Amino acid sequence: MMLTLLHIPPLPINSPSSPPPRRRRCPPPMAAFASAPQQSKPLVLGCGAVSVDYLATVASFPNPDDKIRSLALKVEGGGNAGNALTGAARLGLSPRIISKASNDALGKSILKELQDDGVDTSYMTVADGGNSPFTYIIVDNQT
Repeated sequence: MMLTLLHIPPLPINSPSSPPPRRRRCPPPMAAFASAPQQSKPLVLGCGAVSVDYLATVASFPNPDDKIRSLALKVEGGGNAGNALTGAARLGLSPRIISKASNDALGKSILKELQDDGVDTSYMTVADGGNSPFTYIIVDNQT
């Protein structure tokens, strides 16, 4: 999502005897950035959740109180910000994340996977103690 801010000054109330207002010439929007050093890839900044997803594949979705066996289990990184910035890295952009994880095994795996995918994690907070978030997802083979 791109946000563009415009300033539109109010129209002056002119009396018939007053001269017309002077018009100021504004530079094009990108002219302000012409002197800034150019990055080779655009920076994408994300702020939000990171987690570990446990994806359990089952033959069919269980009924309440049913006990079933998983056919397969995949463990992957998750969270809205983590997923979006991993996608940005795979598209060749330069992603950076602001988030928080704990200094537990899950938190370390979250950081490692993001770093391996090319996401800058230097702005992440790593908390001593606590538990990093995880999600258990049931994948139904029938549907």
